[in-house]
Amino acid sequence: MESSSPDFIYPLEAVRGSLAAKRLIELRRELAGTGRFPVILGDRDSLGRLMETQEFNDEGVVAPGALERDPVQWFQDRIEKDPEAFESMEDEDFDPDSAAPMNSLAVGFDHRGKEQDEIWIAVVDAEHSWELPLKLGYGAWNSCPAPEEHAIIARYWAEKYGAEIAVMTSDTIEFTVAHLPGSKEACDELAKEMFVYCPDIVEQGVGSIPTLSKCIEGSTVWFFWWD
Repeated sequence: MESSSPDFIYPLEAVRGSLAAKRLIELRRELAGTGRFPVILGDRDSLGRLMETQEFNDEGVVAPGALERDPVQWFQDRIEKDPEAFESMEDEDFDPDSAAPMNSLAVGFDHRGKEQDEIWIAVVDAEHSWELPLKLGYGAWNSCPAPEEHAIIARYWAEKYGAEIAVMTSDTIEFTVAHLPGSKEACDELAKEMFVYCPDIVEQGVGSIPTLSKCIEGSTVWFFWWD
C-alpha cells in the first residue's frame, strides 16, 4: 500500500524487513515497461537522510555529456589518482574467512541480524535501474561518486552482468545480478572495478582485492557502502 508519509518526492510503500526483497521482485514485475522502477530505501532514518541529501543535488539534472563518459576510463582515472592505494589492496593476501558469496539483500535486517520493523520502497519515474541515482540525486559526499558517476557505472554493469540497483539507503547500494562473471579472470577484473567504485568494501570489509574476487564468483547480490 502506498504511503504519503514521510513526505517523499515519489510514492512510498512500507513492508517488514523480511518481506522487502520479495516485494521488490513483485514490483519489478508489475511495473515492467511502465516507465517506473522500484527501489528499496531502507528504514525511516535512512529515508530521512536521503531526503536531506537531495537538498544538495538536483534530481534528474545532468551536465551535458556526463552520461557519455567511458566507464572503463573512469575506473582508470580513479586508479591514477591514487595508484599506491590500489596496488596495496591488490597485493594483500587472500582471506578465505572473508570470501563468502552474497545471495540475499542485507537491507531488511540490522547488523545483528534482527529484522527491521519497517523498510520503505519507492516507485521512481525511471525506465532503468541505472537512472535511479540521477532521479534521487544520490551521491557526491566524501568518496561516494556523484549521481552521474553512479549512473554510468550501473549502466555498464547492467549491460555486462544484468546488474540492477535494488537498494539505495543513505550509505549503501545493493545490486541484484542476473549473469555472474564467467571466469576467474573476469571476477578479478570486476573486483578491481568494484574497489575503485567503492574502496570501503575492501579497506573496511574483505581486506583485499583477491578476496573480493572470490566473493564475486558465487554472488547474485553486490553490496557497496560509503562513510
